[in-house]
Amino acid sequence: MAFSSTDEVIGDPTDQLLVVPFQVTATEYSVMIILRDRNLVRMKAYDPVEVPIKDLPPEYSGLTFKDVIVTFATDADVAHVEQLARAGQGREALRYLTRGFRYRPDRGDHDRPLEDLTPGGIDMGGEYIPHPDDGSDP
Repeated sequence: MAFSSTDEVIGDPTDQLLVVPFQVTATEYSVMIILRDRNLVRMKAYDPVEVPIKDLPPEYSGLTFKDVIVTFATDADVAHVEQLARAGQGREALRYLTRGFRYRPDRGDHDRPLEDLTPGGIDMGGEYIPHPDDGSDP
């Protein structure tokens, strides 16, 4: 299990968005995105999270991408998870990060396929062009 950052960190390393790819079956892998307080502050300022799947370690290139799991961790949680990972307990680290998960099929968890909430779809008007960097980094 490897922890990687999707941002080049200048200054405080606790600003990193942590991304953990992990194999779930012989042919599939998932990606866990671990958000921290500072990531949420950036997102509230409309600075989106980006995870370049093509940049994951090469051992995932031959596997089928299954899903994304988004979770939250404090700095103490991250320190504990890194300790577990260094000790070869990667699965336990993932379980720790999702210790609050509540499977609720009675509320729609995994019991039906995705729904299109916009019948007919949304016309995005062509190619997506990100907002230009105007130098006003919040």
